[in-house]
Amino acid sequence: MAKKRENNLIPQAHKLTKEDRQKGGKASGISKRAQKTFKEHLDSELYDDIMVNGSPMSKKQLIAIRLIRMLNDPDTSDKEFLKAFYAVRDTIGEKPVDKIQVSEITPETQNSISRMLAESEAELQEKINKDEKA
Repeated sequence: MAKKRENNLIPQAHKLTKEDRQKGGKASGISKRAQKTFKEHLDSELYDDIMVNGSPMSKKQLIAIRLIRMLNDPDTSDKEFLKAFYAVRDTIGEKPVDKIQVSEITPETQNSISRMLAESEAELQEKINKDEKA
């Protein structure tokens, strides 16, 4: 198993030249500026008002209403329903946290983390042993 990973390593001689790094940095800056411009245009479009049934409404409000209608429609497929649900949930700020932030590490927390790491390491080692036997 370890031999397979060694084949994926890039040798030290394959480092980028200063010129290549500069080109990459410039391209990255251009890409970031383009993304920022796109976001600004999209934001301004979403807040533009349109007339719906004789009353002004932002495009953002219209999107929210359509999402809620989709959730209430019994003909909505499960896949579409989940996508609409996730969009609404994430937008109202109830998305589950992707990362855990610990503000104070107590001895109990430290022991718990150590146990979890040891268990994960044991499981990983067990998988590696099974792969080597196969």
